[in-house]
Amino acid sequence: SRAQVLVYIDQLQLPCKATCTTYLELKFKADMILTGSRHCCELPNAWIASESDTFVIIYKANILTDGFGTWGFKLRYKLCKF
Repeated sequence: SRAQVLVYIDQLQLPCKATCTTYLELKFKADMILTGSRHCCELPNAWIASESDTFVIIYKANILTDGFGTWGFKLRYKLCKF
């Protein structure tokens, strides 16, 4: 059976900069070598579906440029089999 991961970002509290130095990266394409979508300002306002049964979430914090703020995120996920 085929499976897909669905992710919804409920909250995103990260320093907003033109170039994200602290970010949430979402890798949902079948080719995991590709860089995923990176978010630090705007959160996606929709469920994001993986192209395969794998969904990688990377949280990168850069304390040198962004300090020790209260950064973070909240998300929901579910696995759909069909």
